[in-house]
Amino acid sequence: MTCVRLSCSGLVLAALVVLGVPVTADPLQFAWPAPAKALVTVEAAKGGHSARSSLRLTVTRDLGGPTRLDFSDARLLAMDGRDLGGGVGTGPGEMGSATLEALMPSLLVGSDGRLRDVLGIERLGEALAAGATGGAGTARTDASTARLRQVLARPGVQAQLRARAGDDWRAWVGVWVGRDLRPGAAIDILGVVPGMGPAVQAKGVMTHAGVAAGFPPGAVRLRLELRADGPEFRRAIFDGLAKVAGQDRQSLGDLSLERIQTASRRQTLELVTDPATLRPYGVDMGMHIAFQLRGQEPQTRSEAKSLRFQRR
Repeated sequence: MTCVRLSCSGLVLAALVVLGVPVTADPLQFAWPAPAKALVTVEAAKGGHSARSSLRLTVTRDLGGPTRLDFSDARLLAMDGRDLGGGVGTGPGEMGSATLEALMPSLLVGSDGRLRDVLGIERLGEALAAGATGGAGTARTDASTARLRQVLARPGVQAQLRARAGDDWRAWVGVWVGRDLRPGAAIDILGVVPGMGPAVQAKGVMTHAGVAAGFPPGAVRLRLELRADGPEFRRAIFDGLAKVAGQDRQSLGDLSLERIQTASRRQTLELVTDPATLRPYGVDMGMHIAFQLRGQEPQTRSEAKSLRFQRR
């Protein structure tokens, strides 16, 4: 059988449905103070590579208007364990500060804590196109870069970029706001998560783990875990492998749905926050996909992302 590389869409949180939990008078509320500033340190690992970066978050709010989050002064601090001394990479494949900053568009958030708008998607598309050139290496021709810009400008692609730009906000606030989650409590949830192709249903639990040691007084630790497996997820794995094989012009060989013996996806999210405002101190996200073809060794893919907020 021809080997097909493993791919997935990563740390994406979709809509969650609470199962059998009544609405109460004291749900978690969004009440970030404004104006405010924070230094955000981000560590990410995927496909055997890691990166550490930082950027500044500025929170503002006009009287009666939405809360606005702006990101600036982005810096790439380390790549694959190599300390860049507070500077940024300049070689092919390394991301400069302008690109890092462009990949965090401004966000507008309503008083209910729900994301209302994402600003700067055009700048995000330009950054992705510029990054694809490989910097000084000029991995793409001017013509191919122009075609990529055209693709990134399509309404459907713009909508996908807009959705992904809100993923961090959903992890910080969006999936928690409005939940009746008190110390020691746990609630069952349903979610929709990406497989390796179509999205699939996942079951999980959201818990309040109590006081978060090592953080400012009053900070608490909230956890979310989602799991997907069974026939629906095996189908999603097969569809994803078939799609990748087609894109790479590989033959599927003897790959079939029946040959996928097991498949599972586990996603975790842990938030350390001020329960009175949902203003985060730390966020840790992880995703692990595993599947096994009959007669072969298991294949796995993991991703992780960690953020720490230092308030200014």
